[in-house]
Amino acid sequence: MHKINQYFRTASTWQVILIFTVACIIISGVTPLLETWGIPDIHFFPTPDELPIGFVGMLILAVAFAPLVETLFFQLIPFKLLSKIRFMRENPIWIIIISALIFGMLHYYSIHYMIATFFMGMIFMYVYIIRTGKCPYVTVLIIHALINLWATIGNEYFPI
Repeated sequence: MHKINQYFRTASTWQVILIFTVACIIISGVTPLLETWGIPDIHFFPTPDELPIGFVGMLILAVAFAPLVETLFFQLIPFKLLSKIRFMRENPIWIIIISALIFGMLHYYSIHYMIATFFMGMIFMYVYIIRTGKCPYVTVLIIHALINLWATIGNEYFPI
């Protein structure tokens, strides 16, 4: 694990963005399989793509606004606060898990969506931590925006 962390610490920002964007897209592609594994997709609210705001509105909301706000509240602030606790600083996996749990739980459109966003939240916080000192906020924001762009275009032009 140390070699993997070292690789991502020294990799270019664009390599990190590409690798983790693809990882998140894979997670979103695997999510529909949860039903076949016995995890029902219970819906609580309409997903963002079901909101009556149209495609352009969804692009603005999902690709511009959400990544700005969510990176602030689910990566930057939790990292700053939890890093003040010695145990968390020494065991950053707990910062990753706590942040991801909050991120996933607040994407409560459906069970599958919560599971997918939990794993994506883990990736976002991992990237935030390993890129500290190399614009982690911007790196995570770009990954998040690209994933949301992928989902928004996919929902618009290739609905399932």
